[in-house]
Amino acid sequence: MNKSDQAIFIDLRRKQPQRTAVFATAAAFLLIAVVFPLLFCRLYLPAAGLLGVAVLVALWKAVVFTTEHREWVVLPIWMTFAIISVSFFDDAVRAPIHYGLLTIFCVPLLPAAFRSGLIRRGGYRLYIYYIGFAAFSVCYSIAPAYSLARLYESAVVILALIAVASEVNGKDDIDRILAHLFLGCTIITALMMVSLVLPHSLSWVSPEASLEPSVIKQMHSMGVSVDGIERFQSIFSGPNDVGALMLVTIGVGLTRWDRVKSSEKALIAVVIACAALCGVLADSRSPFVALAIGTALFVVWRHGLRGLLAMGALVTATCALLVATGHDFSAYTSRGDITTLTGRTEMWAFVVKQIASHPILGFGYEVGGAIFDNPYFPLWWGPWDQGPHVSVHNGYLSHAIGVGIPVTLFWLYIMLAPWVFTFSRSEDRWQIKRLFFFLLVPILVHNMSEVMADDAIGIVGFFFGLLWVLGERYRLVIASNERAAAARHRATMPRAVAVFVPSE
Repeated sequence: MNKSDQAIFIDLRRKQPQRTAVFATAAAFLLIAVVFPLLFCRLYLPAAGLLGVAVLVALWKAVVFTTEHREWVVLPIWMTFAIISVSFFDDAVRAPIHYGLLTIFCVPLLPAAFRSGLIRRGGYRLYIYYIGFAAFSVCYSIAPAYSLARLYESAVVILALIAVASEVNGKDDIDRILAHLFLGCTIITALMMVSLVLPHSLSWVSPEASLEPSVIKQMHSMGVSVDGIERFQSIFSGPNDVGALMLVTIGVGLTRWDRVKSSEKALIAVVIACAALCGVLADSRSPFVALAIGTALFVVWRHGLRGLLAMGALVTATCALLVATGHDFSAYTSRGDITTLTGRTEMWAFVVKQIASHPILGFGYEVGGAIFDNPYFPLWWGPWDQGPHVSVHNGYLSHAIGVGIPVTLFWLYIMLAPWVFTFSRSEDRWQIKRLFFFLLVPILVHNMSEVMADDAIGIVGFFFGLLWVLGERYRLVIASNERAAAARHRATMPRAVAVFVPSE
């Protein structure tokens, strides 16, 4: 095959995903054209059967496609985490969808992950040790079934991402992965915007909605008020899910901004604006703070003191404008008892005491809120009786509760080592430093008030796992290239001089 034929062959392979998308869209419209008349004629059983067959065929085609084009698997995995957050699903339905989809998309990639040899190198090998300890913790977990399920979920997703990373060799590969994920973010953001026209009771939640009427009555009798405002939750289980989706959508959009053409920038700007609007309506403050910190660090890194002064001037002018137009900041910032971070500090005090009681081994992998099933837990009102499903509202404390302090520190070392390596080099060959500022920093900051930096689990946790997998791949490739360059340079030296030059 000559070079021109090879170029055509490569170009055709690149166009295959686009052709597949066109055929899939056409098939979807054809399916709708057939199903709607059946529903109109009240032939519900044939319509349901046809839809079921179509879904199975689509899943089979999607699994075959993502197994051949690994970079695309990030889209269905992340969409799975978004789908299971939808409030319309019953728990009995949510679990089969959750673990079923992750299994059929991730398990076919496990052989590729093992064949790549990456799991025997660097941070990937260390992560296998971490997973091994997590598996050991199931033996003494206070919620062993839940720990085992979460361990399976984390392990298969991370291994699938390692299989994806084995084919990443430059900035273009990373950009394609981000483009696939931004497509998912665009779809979910569009659904959130559509949900604005749903009945108010379906897409909005009040502070009292999460409490039983008897609990509210007892709280009022004790002089405890249930204050707050109605918040937009869209089609999801709560407003925090809207904030989480907003964080990753804006983060991916800002990361891709310098990588795309002007026409695509317009789309990114619209999606970011819609995601931000949903975040404002959800009154999700922590993600905005996290994004602001990441953006500020990026501006300082890119523009130095001038950027910092410019940001300060912009913030000052914005605050002055809001004050001049009659906005009252105190009414907003004092909402929900901000002095205790809306009750978090009281709960964290109890969590810290529990960590101190089991500092080395913890209570079992990902048990989280199972520790609240304790007569000494001070917050008796609120949804604290759902066992491990209850959030600790701090990802670092959640890890320490699960696997103990030493392993949590080991986990942090594994997660952050690639980024220490990246910023120890002046060059940015794969342009991944933007990922650090617009995605990793916001996730790490938001992880202080919610469980976000999880082991590739959840809407945001998946991004955290993906960032680590890509960062570690970059570290291994660049370090290998540096060693090869040093070896070539050493080979050009006179033998008498080379013996005094370190080989590493």
